[in-house]
Amino acid sequence: MEELLEKVEQYWDKRSDGYCQTNLEELDSFKRDAWLDLINEYAPKVSERKLKVLDIGTGPGFFAILMASCGYEVTAVDYTEAMLEKAKNNASNYKNSINFRRMDAHNLDFEDSTFDLIVTRNLSWNLEKPEEAYREWFRVWHVVADC
Repeated sequence: MEELLEKVEQYWDKRSDGYCQTNLEELDSFKRDAWLDLINEYAPKVSERKLKVLDIGTGPGFFAILMASCGYEVTAVDYTEAMLEKAKNNASNYKNSINFRRMDAHNLDFEDSTFDLIVTRNLSWNLEKPEEAYREWFRVWHVVADC
């Protein structure tokens, strides 16, 4: 799996500038509201605290920035350092506070049932073992009943 992770990192290091620009353009377009409406339609409702969101494979931070703009507590992970740097910079431009961490999507360093909502975008095709990754994501997801 290490070999694939190295290839993925090299690929996204090269693509980080262009992909970041595309995401910034989407944040300033109708797609921002379309994604917000769709995600929030299905997001669990919690009243006693902020919704805890995990953005896996954050790239330049598109979903992390959207979720933070809703006032949610957002953690965003990516394996590629170049993408994390883009995401941190983009989030600072939107004045969003997001916890960014470098991490392999197959092996998350979080306790069980940590997050109320998990979002991801353009990641699954980069996974060597998607079934294992999905099990890992399910492990850190906490089912919240609607209030």
